[in-house]
Amino acid sequence: MTGMDGIQGALGWTGPIGPPGFPGWGGGTTPGPTGNGNFNLSAVSSGTSITVTTASLGTTYYITTSGITGITLPASMSGITAGAFWLFQNTSGNGISITLTNGTARYNGTSNSGPIPMMTSAGISLVYSGSNTSYIVF
Repeated sequence: MTGMDGIQGALGWTGPIGPPGFPGWGGGTTPGPTGNGNFNLSAVSSGTSITVTTASLGTTYYITTSGITGITLPASMSGITAGAFWLFQNTSGNGISITLTNGTARYNGTSNSGPIPMMTSAGISLVYSGSNTSYIVF
């Protein structure tokens, strides 16, 4: 025979809760809510080219059309720090090939304007190298 259990001691202190993370993409071809006002999302559902600007740095372009064939970059990146970027997510259901205007990107060991393949459900990051209109793709 055993004795009764003693009373439960107090629980230890719990640490602070961290900030909320970014929510995921919504179902189908609809992007989910952004949640954070600093997360710039641009849905691209028509057209053949995406024009990006220095004001849109850090934006994720959510591509839902397979008609996109080009990205027009700023004619000048003067005053922009290396590492500035744009993200492109292909959810069109088809692979697409992107050709750059106003710049070249280092891709597959060479530096050219494209075409850069972007498979469906995949994306690319276009990062400013810090030199003229030269970018890095990954």
